[in-house]
Amino acid sequence: MNKGVCVFDLDNTLGDFRAIDFFGLLFEPKVLPNLYNMNSTDERYYNSIIKNYDDDMFDFMEKLRNTFEKEIHLKDLDEEVLRPHIKEILNPLIQEFKKDNLEGFIIYSNNANLYSLEYAGRAIEKLFNVKNLFIKYLDRNNRLRDKYDGQRTGSRAKMVNTIKFILPNLKDKNILFMDDLIHNDFYTTPELTYVHVPRYETNIPDSKLDEIYGVFQTIFNSMPEREQEKFFKLFHIKNYIRVNNLEDTKKKYLEYSVGSDNINDFKENLHMINDKIRKFANSLQNSKGGSVSRKRRKSRRTYKRRRLQKYYVDES
Repeated sequence: MNKGVCVFDLDNTLGDFRAIDFFGLLFEPKVLPNLYNMNSTDERYYNSIIKNYDDDMFDFMEKLRNTFEKEIHLKDLDEEVLRPHIKEILNPLIQEFKKDNLEGFIIYSNNANLYSLEYAGRAIEKLFNVKNLFIKYLDRNNRLRDKYDGQRTGSRAKMVNTIKFILPNLKDKNILFMDDLIHNDFYTTPELTYVHVPRYETNIPDSKLDEIYGVFQTIFNSMPEREQEKFFKLFHIKNYIRVNNLEDTKKKYLEYSVGSDNINDFKENLHMINDKIRKFANSLQNSKGGSVSRKRRKSRRTYKRRRLQKYYVDES
């Protein structure tokens, strides 16, 4: 496989997602078994109830999620959670993706809240107005990690072979890995590009948390009252998040999203990051000897198909 792949840690690398994590508990009941460490019996029972939710409630939660994320983006509130300068950092890689030199991005995280990984992916795709950029979201408990990453407890290992398991024939030199921590298997693979970034952590002021929650509340209140009432009676809302109304939900959100009192001053190393990314991007261009953009490839395939269709029509 000659195309490149970019693998990113989530927390403190792509951003600090504490202000957004909580909403995954509301929108995505599938994430709760991981977060609450349910045993297999409890998880089976939980899932048996969740799968019997009315279709209109799944539609309600999906619409709530999509509208919320769209408004967060339009109000630039995703800048409160994404890493500063993220657009500058990722832009060279996005350009290689558009040139078809890059297969795409993977988020490889020990965060158990899958929603946060998926939110980050959607936010970055909105930021660059691209689609299908993310190949895979590997949260802590993703089963694709079980072959190489060991037990799911503690600080779980991250292994190069896990990425190659997902993308067979991927060459080490075509992997870029970015993390705020050192993961030895990636770090000691000589041909791989390892971008060890400063840890990004922030305390979002209460005013911004209020603003983010206000977006959610406004959208929720715009939904049909009947569905609002049914939402607070859902099993995962009532028995796990344990909120009964918007006031309870806001209180729980603010408690959940509070930052640490011991956050160090953040000092980005943009020169180092940009230099490594630029060299990786250049290596992708050189390995392919120049490339044809995705748009041009698509147009060529379409033209060829039309010629074949015309040929067979004429022959008949």
